[in-house]
Amino acid sequence: MAHLVEYLVLLRLCNNRTGIRAAEMYFVRNMSKSEIARRLGVTKDTVRGYVLRVLEKAGSHRAAAAGLKLVLPHLGRVRPVVKRSGSTYICELCGYTSAHPSTTPVHIMTSHRDALEQAVLRVFEVVSSGGARAG
Repeated sequence: MAHLVEYLVLLRLCNNRTGIRAAEMYFVRNMSKSEIARRLGVTKDTVRGYVLRVLEKAGSHRAAAAGLKLVLPHLGRVRPVVKRSGSTYICELCGYTSAHPSTTPVHIMTSHRDALEQAVLRVFEVVSSGGARAG
């Protein structure tokens, strides 16, 4: 579950709503990849990529669904640190800029590992306390 939580928190830090929504729609709402792609305005391959990464992190479909149900209500407590300005993605922690969103997770994992770990710990604390504590 730790790898799944870290991946979801990373998506949230990178302000990747599409990845989070695709995972929720597939594993929690049991929607097809085609329907998710249509609703989110992305390709089926994009959805497939998010699904495969979640499966890789969780280990099984059942574990992914259970983990998402536990974690999703608390991801809103994690403040995104990447903002989009036009076609540029900007890290608010250091000013790093990129023209493509796929580089932001690598940037967060390598340059701001401490912020990622702190956010993951906060989510784990809230989940383990039953959601009673503020993050």
